[in-house]
Formats: sequence, structure tokens, C-alpha cells
Amino acid sequence: MKKELFVPIMLLILAPVPDFAQNKDLICGSVEKFNQTKRWQDLPGCSTLGWVDSQPTVRLNYIKYHYKEFYDYWDTAIGSQEYFGASKRDYRMERLRPGALFVEDWANERLLIAARPVYEEAYRTIVQRLKWYDIMESDTASINPSIGAINREIRKSTNQDPATLRVAVDHIVPIIDKLKAAGAPDDLIVARAFDKNYTIADIRTLVPSWRGSVAAIAAKEQSDFAAKWQPFLAVLKGDRLELFKKYEVGILQGAGGRTLRTPAEFQRTSFMAKYTNGRSGILNRWNMTIWRFRGDKIIATQTKSGWGDDPPSAAFR
Repeated sequence: MKKELFVPIMLLILAPVPDFAQNKDLICGSVEKFNQTKRWQDLPGCSTLGWVDSQPTVRLNYIKYHYKEFYDYWDTAIGSQEYFGASKRDYRMERLRPGALFVEDWANERLLIAARPVYEEAYRTIVQRLKWYDIMESDTASINPSIGAINREIRKSTNQDPATLRVAVDHIVPIIDKLKAAGAPDDLIVARAFDKNYTIADIRTLVPSWRGSVAAIAAKEQSDFAAKWQPFLAVLKGDRLELFKKYEVGILQGAGGRTLRTPAEFQRTSFMAKYTNGRSGILNRWNMTIWRFRGDKIIATQTKSGWGDDPPSAAFR
């Protein structure tokens, strides 16, 4: 039985490979088509690593395959360090630059010599795209996290943070401006968040509404704060008011370490103190800042520290 199966299997293995250019899943082109459209899909050759008898055709298909691979990543995974990152950049570019590999074939084979000018043009386009990629990635400048932060804040029903929104928007805008200055087109995909691609045009359209959200959330935050703390805001002034706005109730302490809780206590105290604790070596240590007042103005700032979790009441004076 084994001998009977062996011959058909070997015949299948040794059978000639079908003409893959007829495969509708492949992307094939020619010098003429590329010169008409300037699309990478129309570069000469077919996007396959399959074998044919013609060695020049194999070389042409090899480079076309890697152009397809590049643009598959570019269109669906922009920001992928795995493909575009510096650690593999030389390896990738070598497979995209005509004549970098198989040097003698590209120098001597008529098919490759004819294809070389259009591949050099296509290669320059890729070099330009990688400059845009480097702008997006330089100095941890990827805008994906910022887009994500904006979407999360806008979708919140409570506790929206205008500062987070403002920082995210202010991070994105200069990157988009730099990309445009470098010649990036409006349809360049620069981010992906919440299963959505964002182009330069998308972001430029969204920025005004994002800035409007920042202003609206900030206004609501101020309104909510004013309503909640109206009795304090009505009587506190100057530096007393500024410290209250920063720390509110429950953090600042007065004489003897008593927590300041009422408008009158905030208004009358001669100083406000705040302390933290943390480990120093194997022991805990507390650190205190004291702001001393004359009227509503801070006239001195003092620091104290000591061993233990909490300062003694005598430290609050």
C-alpha cells in the first residue's frame, strides 16, 4: 500500500507549478501600468514568493511581494514598531530597494533593468512615508494614546478631566502640523483607537470640537466646584482661597493638627499645614509644609520632618 501511494505523491511534488499570474488573489502589474497610475499595486511583477522557471521573474516577484507586505502594514497597522521600527528598518528596506539584493541580476537581466526606474521611484515614496512615520514616533510622540485619552474622557458621564483633554489635544496638534510641513497627505492614517482609523483630515476636523469639549468640561467643573463649596468661596480671599481651591476640605490642618473643616476655621487660622509620610530606609518618616498667614496673604513657608508615620501635635504650631 505504501508503494502504491508513493508514486502519485511524488508526481504531485514534481508537477510543474501552475501559472500564478492567473491567480486572481495576486497583485500584478507592469512598467506601463505603474507609469499611468503611480500605484504600488501596478508595479511590474506579481506579489508572490512562488517559483517559476524564469529567474528574473522570480526576482521581480520577490520585490513586488515585499512592497505588498509594506503597504499591508502601512494601511492597517500604522505605528507598528514590529514592522517599521528601527531594529528591523535596514532589513525591510533592503528588500524594497531595487538592486540591494541580487545585485548581478538587477544589473544584467533585461527584465529587471527595465523595471528598475519605476521601483526606484516607488522606493523614494516609501522613504518619504517612513519620514512621516518617524515624526509620529519620535520622542514617544505616537498619537494613539492621546486619541484614546480624548475618547475616554469625552465618553465619561462623570468626573471628566479637562486637563487630560487639553494635554492630549495640545500633544496631537503640533505633530499634525509637522506632518503637513513634511508633505504628508490629508488621507494619511496617523492613529487607530477604538477600532477606528484616524487620518490627518479626520483629526483636523475633530480638533475644534475637542477644544470645545475642553472648554465645556472646564466650565462645568468650575460650576460644580462653585456650587459645592459656595460657603467657603464666599468668605475666603487671597492665598487662603488659593490653598482651599487646591486642597479643599480634609487635607489641610491647623493648630494641634486639627483638620480644617469649616469656612470659619479656614478664615481664622494663622497657618495651614499639610504632611505626607513615606519610608526612608527601613523606617517611616513624615514631611510637613506649613504656610503662615498675615491676613489673607502667605508671609512664610516652613518645612518640618521627623521619624514615624504622623507628626506629633506639637509640630503643628
